[in-house]
Parts: sequence; C-alpha cells; structure tokens
Amino acid sequence: MWDIIAEEMASYFRDLRPYVSHCHFPDCTHTHEADCAVKGAVADGRIDQRRYESYCGLFHGELD
Repeated sequence: MWDIIAEEMASYFRDLRPYVSHCHFPDCTHTHEADCAVKGAVADGRIDQRRYESYCGLFHGELD
C-alpha cells in the first residue's frame, strides 16, 4: 500500500470504523493505547482477531 498514512489505516478496515470514534484518545492508533474501543471490540469478539492482527501488521509495516 502506497501513499497511506499509518494514522488513517483504520479507515480502510470497514469492520474497525464503527469503533474508532469511541476511543478515549482522539489520536489513538488502536495498537497499544488504554481505553481503545477497537481493542475492546476485538476482546469482546465484535471484531475478528485475525482482521485486527492484519491491521496491526499493516500499521507497523509488517507485510507478508
């Protein structure tokens, strides 16, 4: 993926989008912050763990 800013990555994952605006911090990366709505949705099973791991891998530039 070219020309994509890491901070905008979540907007490309439609299953993450509904939760992004509910995070405690407006600049949440959804990778390590406390009170992250995306991580909470993963923990509750509302977001598939594999999709979240894919997001994290892309966010950190770890492409297979």
